[in-house]
Amino acid sequence: MTKAIISFVILFALTSASSIVFINNFKLVILIHLVIIGFVVFNNQKILKKIVKNAHPFKVADLLITSISIHLLISYFILNYLDTPNWPFNPEGTSFLIMNDFYVYAKPIDVLLQQLLISILILKLHREGLALNLITKILVIGFGAIHILQIFRLDLLIGLLFAFAAIILSFIFPYLLLKKKYGYVYNYMIHLGIYSAAAVLTYTLY
Repeated sequence: MTKAIISFVILFALTSASSIVFINNFKLVILIHLVIIGFVVFNNQKILKKIVKNAHPFKVADLLITSISIHLLISYFILNYLDTPNWPFNPEGTSFLIMNDFYVYAKPIDVLLQQLLISILILKLHREGLALNLITKILVIGFGAIHILQIFRLDLLIGLLFAFAAIILSFIFPYLLLKKKYGYVYNYMIHLGIYSAAAVLTYTLY
């Protein structure tokens, strides 16, 4: 269990760091993320096969394409019809606030990698015999702590919403992944949808 958590933290930190450092170079971020995705999938083939077993590829593709299409349409709407707010804080480093190419094109890949890592962590904890309730508690503590730091980086309200969303999703992700046939796809759709909703809300409320 400890090894799974440590591996997750390292890869998640690497993913987050590359997104922040190269946030203005979306093509490089996509390349880095795809390389990490390839590495992670190659090294976790057995455990990943369990969740894609009996899945209909066209169903998975349809759900993913729908999710990404909605993200692109919302991005287009914000960029063309909404004015950029006069932020009372520095939005740099937060893609859905600056609405740059990273958010539009790289964010779907970024979320895919995050979901891949989250899914593997959940599956490994489950394989170790941890109950769904305990796995949920681990995610609540971990993701709640990570996202609460946004309070110190950004606006208090946005930071609190980040932390609140992370805690709520910590209940949803394990349940869907372990209990629903296409749970991993639904998790991706919800995760990407949260960013789209956050972008719309911040651009209309501020």
